[in-house]
Amino acid sequence: MLGTLCGGLAMARFGWRAMFLGLGVTTLLWLWPWLAVTRGGFSRAREEHGPLPVSYREILRQRDFSGTALGHFASNYAFYFVVTWVPTFLVKVGGFSVSQMAGIVAAIYGIYAATAALSGLAADRQIARGGSATRVRKAYLLTSAIGVAVTIA
Repeated sequence: MLGTLCGGLAMARFGWRAMFLGLGVTTLLWLWPWLAVTRGGFSRAREEHGPLPVSYREILRQRDFSGTALGHFASNYAFYFVVTWVPTFLVKVGGFSVSQMAGIVAAIYGIYAATAALSGLAADRQIARGGSATRVRKAYLLTSAIGVAVTIA
């Protein structure tokens, strides 16, 4: 949310090329501490436990996998839509400035964050009261997917 707001405002002030370079440099700066922390971590963990003897066929035959893949696709599609299409639409069709667009899209991300946190708390309460964790989580995912589809439409 803050990245979109600050990035949009920076892009409005300095242009997209400066924003592109700024993101590239920031990414390269982040690479150094990330490599320092993660170097060799995965290979050591794999050596300790050994590879898991699960084939792709076994994974694909799991009913839970199909539901998870479908839910992940639906949520990623909606997120991609907001990240790529909405900003362009707001500026080119809606007539908003880049600064205004940054504020609107940041607000959308803020709403995402708030509803995710509140939904998580509500789901946790339902589960703590004895609700089936699987049913509660599926109900929230389905409700969210329908809400996003209706909003996009």
